[in-house]
Amino acid sequence: MDLNPYQSNFPMHTAKIAKLIQENYRIKTFELVAKISSYPGQFIMIWLPRMGERPMSLGGGNPVTFTIAAIGKFSEAMHQLKEGDPVSFRGPLGTHFMLPEKAKTIAVVGGGYGVVPMAYLAKEAKKKSIRSIAVIGSRTEKDVIFENHFKEFGEVHVTTDDGSYGRKGNVMAALEELITHHRFDAVYACGPEMMMYNVARFAQKNKIPSQVSVERYMKCGINICGACDINGKTTCNDGPIFTGEQALQFSEFGKTHRDACGIKQSF
Repeated sequence: MDLNPYQSNFPMHTAKIAKLIQENYRIKTFELVAKISSYPGQFIMIWLPRMGERPMSLGGGNPVTFTIAAIGKFSEAMHQLKEGDPVSFRGPLGTHFMLPEKAKTIAVVGGGYGVVPMAYLAKEAKKKSIRSIAVIGSRTEKDVIFENHFKEFGEVHVTTDDGSYGRKGNVMAALEELITHHRFDAVYACGPEMMMYNVARFAQKNKIPSQVSVERYMKCGINICGACDINGKTTCNDGPIFTGEQALQFSEFGKTHRDACGIKQSF
């Protein structure tokens, strides 16, 4: 099944699961018998009967690939599916990461399962002969995923909060050290918002263009309900990809977000 993104944003499509990959104790990657024309940073809305829809970042479009951590009822139900089972989805949706022209080296920073679109971006960068230097952060060694993916596309540095694997600490110490040895043409980030906030500030301080994937509670995915608003922008339509400069201008970025009822919560 080959879908045109400009005709598939609204209709629902159903495809069988071709492959399931157990990434770690709570994360699985799903590959579908489907392909779409997508770009790194975009997402799809996945639908399950009696459970509704959830947005999932794309890990690739050919085949359609996404990675899910079992952290709630919807994701746990997804983890119960088997190869050959059908999955329904809409997309691709949203804006995507842009690679600068004539770029030679980029930094891709991923936290938790935010590494998924970063690996997709690194893969596309390699096709354009752009070197990717990845910094991926996790809580512990058992939470690290996609390290081998990044090794295929460039260099990778791993950090863990408890020091059980790689460098102890968060991604910022590693990124600040790398800037002393490399000239980055752009910096990209996806993961916990405070991490992205600090990456955007780091890039701004060092006068490097940056882009971040802003996450808000999405319901419709097509700019109708307004649930994913951030300072007058919707992350499903105006985002989820924003430049670091744009994100830093949002008064809510890195400070507050809203829950399913629209109530503000602090990070």
